[in-house]
Amino acid sequence: MNRKSIKLSILVRTAILFIVAVVASGYLSSGLVKRIIIKYAVRQGEDLAVTVATAVKTVVGSTGGYDALLEDEAYRDRIHNVCRYICESCTVQNLYIYTIDENERKHFIVIASSDDEDDLEMNEKYGFGSPNTRPIYQAERDILNGDIEGAHEFVENDYGGVYMYVIPVTDDDGDIICLIGEDFSLRRILDISEQDARMIYMIRVLFASLIFVFSLILMRQAVIKPIQNLSMEMRNYVKDRENSRERRKRRRYFEDEISDIEDSFDEMTADISGYLSDIEHLTRDRIQNQTQLDIARKIQCGIVPEEYTYPGDGYDIYGFEKPARSVGGDFYDIFGIDPERICIIVGDISGKGISAALFMVMVKTELREKLKAGRGLADALMDVNRDICTANPENMFATVFVSVLDTKTGFLTYANAGHNQPLILCGEPYFLTIKTGTAMGLFSGKRMR
Repeated sequence: MNRKSIKLSILVRTAILFIVAVVASGYLSSGLVKRIIIKYAVRQGEDLAVTVATAVKTVVGSTGGYDALLEDEAYRDRIHNVCRYICESCTVQNLYIYTIDENERKHFIVIASSDDEDDLEMNEKYGFGSPNTRPIYQAERDILNGDIEGAHEFVENDYGGVYMYVIPVTDDDGDIICLIGEDFSLRRILDISEQDARMIYMIRVLFASLIFVFSLILMRQAVIKPIQNLSMEMRNYVKDRENSRERRKRRRYFEDEISDIEDSFDEMTADISGYLSDIEHLTRDRIQNQTQLDIARKIQCGIVPEEYTYPGDGYDIYGFEKPARSVGGDFYDIFGIDPERICIIVGDISGKGISAALFMVMVKTELREKLKAGRGLADALMDVNRDICTANPENMFATVFVSVLDTKTGFLTYANAGHNQPLILCGEPYFLTIKTGTAMGLFSGKRMR
């Protein structure tokens, strides 16, 4: 069952494969790219957290600054405003200064948020002096246990998933006075990472598309167009065969597999053109030879008819000849020497074709002339043998059985020059036992009988 195929050019199939590859690679690599960008964003957030915390720590790092935070509400408001400014300018979601008592309860001193509503809500809920009963996080516990360099952690709070960074504020003796905490929105980080991933993906697709278009142009010039030209030449080869014998000049920038195909095609067309020319010459010669053979066949049929009947009183003589080719060297002859004697000749010439036919005509004609001139059978064979031996450059020979039937007495006189034994057709057919003799054209002085 034949299925109908869809015809698509190489360029179209290449474009489809490219699009599928880009989409698949983008889909498979999006997760990896996202993880890399998140990791990068976290590292950037950590660096920012250290900078912000260091700035805030500078303000409250001294004992006097910390005491002012605890005692002076106006000072706390100024620090709050500074923290809010930092939140808004540094994409920090929450920034707070707090302490943790021996019961692991948090006491916020200053708390600020980048969003006005969140800032108001957080200050009402966790304002100065209000304890927070929520369990402390592992990062805070690490700080209290002596990790004074700072700690970070992904946590879930009332405002969603956040990346929290905590840094301690210490006095001159290294004791922890308070903690500075910063919350970076995980959603914000993911949004930024997704935006970056999309940007990277778009840039990659843009560059890949430019490279792909450039590759298609090169492919069209270096592969598709030469193949199309070869296809057109193949399609029009028969019509343009005379022009295809000369090597076409092709515009090439470099040698590659396509140029090898073009060279092979040019060599093939040259060989085919040569073969076709030879076939045309051979066909033309064969037609001419066949015409000549047909003419020779007609002439030979005039000399040696395919069928011949020689009727007589009380006897009938039949002759039939069928050459293996159009013309050949087999022959027979039936003619009357006088009213009472009839000559019957059967012969065969070595070889086939025109040469054998010409040699047969010479042998038959001379033998007929000699016998009609009154020469005996053996003498006539010897005369003809002598003549053809002197004019036989191709060293051809003939076997001949010649006989004379005396119609008055019924006797058959014969002589043989290398021919096969005659077959006598009667109640029980048999071969006539005679001496074979020597074929004519081999030895000029040989006696025939």
